[in-house]
Amino acid sequence: MPVMDRKKRGAKWREFESARRFARSLKLKSKMEWYAYWRGDIEGKKKCPVNIPCNPPPVYDEWVSWGDWLGSGVISQQLRVFRSFIRARKFVKDLKLKNQKEWVMYCAGRLKKNPPLPKLPIDIPTNPHRAYADKGWINYGNWIGTGTFATFERKYRSFRSARAFARSLKLKGNKEWIEYCAKRLLKRKKLPMDIPSHVSQVYKGKGWTDWKDFLGN
Repeated sequence: MPVMDRKKRGAKWREFESARRFARSLKLKSKMEWYAYWRGDIEGKKKCPVNIPCNPPPVYDEWVSWGDWLGSGVISQQLRVFRSFIRARKFVKDLKLKNQKEWVMYCAGRLKKNPPLPKLPIDIPTNPHRAYADKGWINYGNWIGTGTFATFERKYRSFRSARAFARSLKLKGNKEWIEYCAKRLLKRKKLPMDIPSHVSQVYKGKGWTDWKDFLGN
């Protein structure tokens, strides 16, 4: 709370419904605007009555949220009731986003598409990995519908299996492996999703010795 409440000791706060009605009449948009108004930093607004607190949450048992108090409709994500994971994911997949970066831009209202995308419903979270952590969440590739996995989310095959695949490519050294992973070597089998390009890091301590052993040359 940025400032001390002005209520005199022993006085009573205005009842919740009346206080909220007054707060909503101010047409403020956020908690910070409420604090600024209470300090007198917003011009053109009627002065706050002394029996309405600066910091209402601990004062009123009926308190819901700042969005409810101010009438802005904004509810903090931890207080929202979200639609089921399956229904939320279907909405997101229908947006046809390309990656997690586009999801972040879309949530922030900065993703420009033609035709324009529908606004994010209030019952779909911007942080689905937290909201649906134990309710169906897998990864952003699954959420968006691209099927891609972030590197840290992938589960790789064993070193022996990855080495057997690498040896089948008949590459001559780590430079050719890098070119192969960058898809600059044509007429080669596609690198499976469960084999990393940075094998020396992933398999360190799990069988990795050197490139000669891994590529079999």
